[in-house]
This record gives sequence, C-alpha cells and structure tokens, in this order.
Amino acid sequence: MKIIIFLLFAIFAISQDKFLYWLPHGYDTQIKSSQSAAHSHSRMKTIMYQLNNMDGSMNIEAKYILPTLETKELKLNANLTNLEKSSYDNYHALVANGTKENNIYSTVFYLYKHGRPSGHSPKELIELQKATLEIVPLPLPREHDRYKASKNYRFKIVFDGEPLADSVLFLETLSGFSDKYLSDKNGIVKVTLPNDFVDVKNNKRENKPSYFVLKTKQESDLKNYYATLSMPYHVNPTDYWQSQELGLLGIGGGFLIGFAFMSLRGKGGMKNG
Repeated sequence: MKIIIFLLFAIFAISQDKFLYWLPHGYDTQIKSSQSAAHSHSRMKTIMYQLNNMDGSMNIEAKYILPTLETKELKLNANLTNLEKSSYDNYHALVANGTKENNIYSTVFYLYKHGRPSGHSPKELIELQKATLEIVPLPLPREHDRYKASKNYRFKIVFDGEPLADSVLFLETLSGFSDKYLSDKNGIVKVTLPNDFVDVKNNKRENKPSYFVLKTKQESDLKNYYATLSMPYHVNPTDYWQSQELGLLGIGGGFLIGFAFMSLRGKGGMKNG
C-alpha cells in the first residue's frame, strides 16, 4: 500500500513539473505538436537545436561532447544553439545542465554524425557522467538500426553514478502519447515505444522520425533533480510493409520448395518405373 501511495504521489509531482529537453529547432515548445508539423520540419536540413522549457531565471550551461569525449562549451541565444560541424563518425551528446533556486535540471540528446573513425565506442560516451541525475540508454541503437516504434528498449536511471531503484520514468512523444514505468532494483526500465505515426508510407525513406522524451525526478538534500533524455524514433517496417513482404516471400518460398520436391519425386518415380 505504501508503494502505491508513493507511486501516485511521484506521478502527480512529475506531471506538475516542467522539464528541460532538447529538440531540433522548429518544433513546438510543447511536447504535443502535430505529426504533420514534425514531418514538415524534418525535411529541413539544420544543425540548430532548441532547449525547451528554459526561462530567463535559470542558470544554464550547455555543452557538446564528441565521441572522443572532448567537450565543447555551447552558447545559447535565447533557447537556441547552433552546433559546430563534427569531423568524427559516431554518436555525439548534446547536454544542458541548469539551476534555479533548489531545482537542478539536466537533459541529454544523442545524435549520430558521419566523419572519420573516432576510435572510441559509444559505450564510453554513454558511461560518461553528464549530470547528477541521468537517464542512460542500455545501449544506444546502431546507426542503421535506430530507435523504432513497437520495440522494447532498456534505460537506467542513475543518481550520482549509482542506479536508482523504484523510480518513476515518464515517456512522452510528439503525438501526445504518454506512459509511465518503474525502475527495478538495478535502476533499469524497459520502455516500449508506441506506434503512434500517422499517414505512414510503405517506404522507409518517405517516413520521417518523430521524437520521444523520457523524464524522471529525484529529491535529495532539500533539492529537486530533474532529468530528461530526448531522442528520435522511426516507423517500424514490420508494423507495415515489411511484414507483408515477408509473408509473400514465405508463401513464394513455400511454393518453390513444394514444386522442387514434387519434381524430384516425379523423377524418382519415373526411374523406379
């Protein structure tokens, strides 16, 4: 009963709070923007990102971490930052940490860039502590895999480098979908990304990504810690055209195997005759 009351209180507290989170510039500052608007913007080539829910009374520090773990300080113009072009291949991290009175904010956005090999694994970037409270991917998807709808992914809630058990994690998407999870004894949460895309085309390249935001909160030493992780996710081909293609392929393959078997059987019968 105590756990249920705690969870209800935590859920209500998080739902009333504002969290910082990164998105590519051009999206509405509210997480509930239309899918068509998201598609319209995603066709634009930009390296500018916006820090949502930021206000002028916050003390914000933003940085860009390369795959080599080299860190570059970023300047914010209002809530916008323009990323420098990276020469390295692999994941980079866009990070912001802020304070306002007794509130500590942090947000991370991982983005993949192409360039020369960095000689470093994405695991190093993931395990690098970027904030006191952090949502860590376990692991980041490979470049050509990416986060996809209808699939399960694991994340770890970490506070001061240690996993947080029984912590509430919220999931929200640009379409307005939301869900909540509870971390296990190792601070791990398994999240299912929703298939909330509309106007899906039967071609991977014609479907632009949407974005999800994970958020969590922790209280410690009379301070409130807020953390988010925002990332793009894509249409899952198996929800649409790929399942049809595999079905047709299976039928066709079965037909060919059956035809080949009957042919061999017929030839064997003729020889026996």
